[in-house]
Amino acid sequence: MLAGTAVAGHAGRGTVRGGLAPSGSNSKPGTVVTGSCPTPGTHFVAADDTGNSTISTTYVDVPDMTVTFTAGGTRSFCATATFSAFTFAPGGALLDVQALMDGTVVGAPGEQQFSGDDGVWAVSHAFTFVFPSVAPGAHTIKIQYRSFDGKTVFMHRRSLVVFHH
Repeated sequence: MLAGTAVAGHAGRGTVRGGLAPSGSNSKPGTVVTGSCPTPGTHFVAADDTGNSTISTTYVDVPDMTVTFTAGGTRSFCATATFSAFTFAPGGALLDVQALMDGTVVGAPGEQQFSGDDGVWAVSHAFTFVFPSVAPGAHTIKIQYRSFDGKTVFMHRRSLVVFHH
């Protein structure tokens, strides 16, 4: 696991562990930032470390890409999870991603090819997953990735934003 620092909090009241580099810094350390926006039902996590990779052909968790939230009420609601990342799948490799809620529910429309047969450079990609019927209560959404064919694929700077009622 790569070393980094993190910020966590809710509605702009973050807790700093380690420290973030000032804006415009040329030597920015690896960071993980989590929290929620002042609007109800928006939670996020962002990580700017690089070098995460897998050769696994079964899904593994993307480091630091987990959001936990609690929704009140008595009716089911819709939640969306937008994931973006700077990825690299060289030499004919294919990188697939999925969003998983509470360890069992895969977000629609399911598995997505996120990166494939990249040339020389990593490229930014994004996808939005939908969970159409979420019961009130506590939930965890995480992003997982895999190599379609067992070739090394890379997951770099990334973010996950979850919206719910």
